Amino acid sequence: MSYGYEPPEQDSSGAWSEIFLMSKIMFSLLIPIVGALLGVLFLVVTTFFLFATHFLLGLIIPICTLIGIVYFFLRGRKNFSEELARINSE
Repeated sequence: MSYGYEPPEQDSSGAWSEIFLMSKIMFSLLIPIVGALLGVLFLVVTTFFLFATHFLLGLIIPICTLIGIVYFFLRGRKNFSEELARINSE
């Protein structure tokens, strides 16, 4: 006896597709972060190994890192200046 009310049927395929979608989103957010952490760990271990081998070899990675930071800083400043000039010209 149902007394005129029947609960709606639930679609089981929808639940799995939502789970897969959420998993895809979570992994797409976590993979770059975990990759960056593993990359930094690799650079630290490599730097220690190179310092243990020879002092001058150990300076290669920190110098390259500083060059990269300066490059990105200067490139960002150049892009900012170009954007600011474009905005001011309008």
